[in-house]
Amino acid sequence: MPPKTRLSSLGAKGRAKAKGGKSKSRPSAAPIASVVRSPRCESVTAVQAVAKTFLAAQWLQRLDVEERRHQAEIEEAIQATRRAALLAERRKADALRAQEEEKRRREKQAVEDTGKLLAAAFDGELNKILQLLATGLSVDACAQSGSTALSEACAG
Repeated sequence: MPPKTRLSSLGAKGRAKAKGGKSKSRPSAAPIASVVRSPRCESVTAVQAVAKTFLAAQWLQRLDVEERRHQAEIEEAIQATRRAALLAERRKADALRAQEEEKRRREKQAVEDTGKLLAAAFDGELNKILQLLATGLSVDACAQSGSTALSEACAG
């Protein structure tokens, strides 16, 4: 007696043998390699291959053009950013230069006004002294030599 096996795990031929019967053979399908293609079918396949190649080439060309355009836009944006940064640096440098120039102008004006104040104090011109003090000149302003309006008034 043959060993007991599960009939469901066997194929159709195996089940038939296990039951003691003959297996049913199916006619086999024709192998794929034995299919003969007509010349028309081969020419259609060739045309399709050429068309696919052509379309792929066009698609790659469009991608290349788009990438170049994109790179040009990026380069233009970088250049614009650099120009803006340079302009901002120039404006900052100009503002600093203007502040320094204004400071030098005020210092020069203070030296001139101090000289006028000391001369007016020496000469005893009270109205001129009051006018110079009204412009914001300090009463303690002194010349480079250290003389003040009071010392000049005493000397004059």
